[in-house]
Parts: sequence; C-alpha cells; structure tokens
Amino acid sequence: MDLNKLLKNYLNNREKHERILGRYWATDLYGILTGKSKPEDFFKEKTFTLTDCKNIIEGEMRELILKELLDASRIDYKYREKKEIEIEKGIVLVAEVDFLFKNRILECKSPRYIDSIKDYHKPQLEAQYRVFNLPIFVVYLKERFENKFLKYEPDEKLWQESIKKLKEFHQKLKEIK
Repeated sequence: MDLNKLLKNYLNNREKHERILGRYWATDLYGILTGKSKPEDFFKEKTFTLTDCKNIIEGEMRELILKELLDASRIDYKYREKKEIEIEKGIVLVAEVDFLFKNRILECKSPRYIDSIKDYHKPQLEAQYRVFNLPIFVVYLKERFENKFLKYEPDEKLWQESIKKLKEFHQKLKEIK
C-alpha cells in the first residue's frame, strides 16, 4: 500500500470550492496581491504535489486535535464558519475561519518555526477580520503540540490594497472570460 499515493489521491480529488466569477475567497488574496495568481489560471483546477499534500494534512490533523480538545472541554464555538461580504456589485469576498467564538476568532497555522505572523497569512487574516469584525488570534501548532498564540493587528492599508487588487483581478478575469 502506497500511503503517499493515497494521500495525493485523497486531497486532489476531494470536493473543492467551485470557482465562480465574482466570488473570491480570503485565501485567494495573497496570490492576487503578489501576482502569483493569474486571472487566466483562476478556473484551472489546481493539483497538489506530494509536499503540498503532506503540509495540508499535517495542518488539518493538528486542527482536528484542537477541535477535539475544545469539544471535550465543552467550549462553545463554531467550526469552519463561513461568511461573505459584498465588496461592490458583482464582487463577493468569502471568509472561512477555523474556530469562531462569541468574541474572537482562532485561526490555526502549522509552520515549521514560530516567530511572528507570516506575511503570506496576513491578507487572509485581514479579510477574516473585516468580514467577521472580531479580533483574530493565530495559533501556531507544531510537533508535540507546541503552540504559540499571536494576535493579528488589523491593517487598513493592507485592506485597501487587497480590495484594489481584487477589483483589478476581477476586471481582468471578466475580460478573458
């Protein structure tokens, strides 16, 4: 049995967010801001490499353990809650958070090392903050359940730049569609 093959097959074939013109996810923003995401590739299905798959499954396993801890402790929260906002007519931004509590959000990340909130996470966190209007705490989960909580500080400049680039991306996508 080849577990690597099973893992790639599982992650590459499970249900994904349908790509719809005008509907964008908070997780899309970093690629849009940096130009790594191209309008011509927006509707193409992404295939994960084995390394991608190992990183994804490792993060999901750690997140699920945290979920079990919260459930066992009878802490009130919602898991993988989605909410959207209309940026302008024809453009919707969807944010999904890992753990939604009454007065805060907990977002899980599983990097190799922990020092600060990673730049590539900030556009997603900014969008989540704007959509849910709650403080966000990033919990970095590592091996042996080492963890560190960092509070995300909203950044108006990043938000405005994200919206500007999202609108430009949307316009280019409309032109090629």
